[in-house]
Amino acid sequence: MFWLPDLQAYHVSNSCRLLKITPRLIAINTKFKNAEFYGATFSDGTNFDGATFGDGANFGGATFADGVRFSRATFGDRARFSRATFGDGARFFLSTFDDGADFDGATFGNMADFEGTRFGIASDFESATFGRWAYFDQSTFGDGARFVRTTFGGGARFSRATFGDGARLDVSNVTNAAFAQVDLRRVALDGLQFGLSSQGTSYRGRRPTRWFDWSHVRALGNLQILTRASYLSLLLVPVLAGIWPGVRIAVNRLNQAMERAAVDVDAAAEKLASKVNNIPMPGDTAKEARDRVLAKLEEIRLAAQSARDRFGPETLRTPRLPRSWLLAYLAALAVVAGHLVYQVAAPELIREQSREGLARERREGFHEERPDHKDQLNRAFDFLRQVAEVLPEERHRNFARRHGQVVWLPSELTFLSSEAQRPDPRDPSQTIPATPPDTERMRVVIDEGAKAEYDLSAHDVMNWARVAGGLYGVGASLIIWILVDQSVSIFRAANG
Repeated sequence: MFWLPDLQAYHVSNSCRLLKITPRLIAINTKFKNAEFYGATFSDGTNFDGATFGDGANFGGATFADGVRFSRATFGDRARFSRATFGDGARFFLSTFDDGADFDGATFGNMADFEGTRFGIASDFESATFGRWAYFDQSTFGDGARFVRTTFGGGARFSRATFGDGARLDVSNVTNAAFAQVDLRRVALDGLQFGLSSQGTSYRGRRPTRWFDWSHVRALGNLQILTRASYLSLLLVPVLAGIWPGVRIAVNRLNQAMERAAVDVDAAAEKLASKVNNIPMPGDTAKEARDRVLAKLEEIRLAAQSARDRFGPETLRTPRLPRSWLLAYLAALAVVAGHLVYQVAAPELIREQSREGLARERREGFHEERPDHKDQLNRAFDFLRQVAEVLPEERHRNFARRHGQVVWLPSELTFLSSEAQRPDPRDPSQTIPATPPDTERMRVVIDEGAKAEYDLSAHDVMNWARVAGGLYGVGASLIIWILVDQSVSIFRAANG
């Protein structure tokens, strides 16, 4: 069927160029070869249902009024709709595009329907803009599909869609997009704009430090080797400082006594050797006995001299404490001060729970049978929205990495709740089957919402977090320095 009013010449089998078509074009089940519609304007109700287009069909820059239909149409390679403008209700459902379909920079009205459409390799929706609803349910995309810098309005649906290798959704605004039952492992999601993040809003008016927050301070405070060593040093060093003068006196007196004993032994050995030399010793045997006695006395004298030389320099001549004790005390003060700041300034949620602990508590407390389960889900949706504003480079309102895979997170209850069978708003003669509630995805939303709540708290009052983290860092650095310094001293002593 082909109806083309107000057109003077038309050649379906050859190249044709149409500039303006009114009041409407009806080309149902028509075959086009080398169709050239670049920059053309189409009126309401233009209908290409079931049409077949050869390679290189060009609708680039064309303008379509409301209700244009390409349902069940077939396009060859390099079909071009770049920078085309579509009114409301553009329909491409169940159509087929071969490789290189190009919708770069296209603009769609309030509803664009690509449900069940098959795209070949390298389909391109870069910089395209969709209105309130975009349907890609059960569509199939070959390798290299691109949704780069693409903007979706109120609700884009990709439920049960299939993506080939190298598909890209990076730097796209996909707020309220539904990706239920979609394998996203082969889809690049780098650089996504998450929800309202592109507006530049931030939590409490301050952009957070993403590589450090209260969760890191909590981890430092929970290091037992840091806290126990610090508290032990804080108690022992003042006690040791108090008894240090007595220790110094005792050690010095002991060393002095050892030195005097060495001198006395040396003098006694010389005196005894002198007397032994003066004793007459007839015979060789007596002389040998005398020599052995003199040799033993010389050994005693040399041992005493060695003890004096060895312990004499160890006398504690300075009243100062060892440097390592001072550093240990300073480290303890820094850690205690950091812990004090943490206890006073850290958000209560951070002090009481870990991130995984909070998520586990919220999961276990969620039951679909509870009357407040919708309130719990709405609370999770709200925190997911907020964290997308605060951490746009780290968190996504609609996607999360779980167990090494990317999963989709809905933005509202309508994507999770059960729905009865109802008329299809795109085609009132058809019905949409009933859907059961997505309980498993509800639990995922609760889990990710709890983590989002924790991340928001972790980025509150960040100045105090930096102070506490800095104090913990100073304490840990001093303790590490002491350990290294003492290890070097032990190594030197062991090797002479």
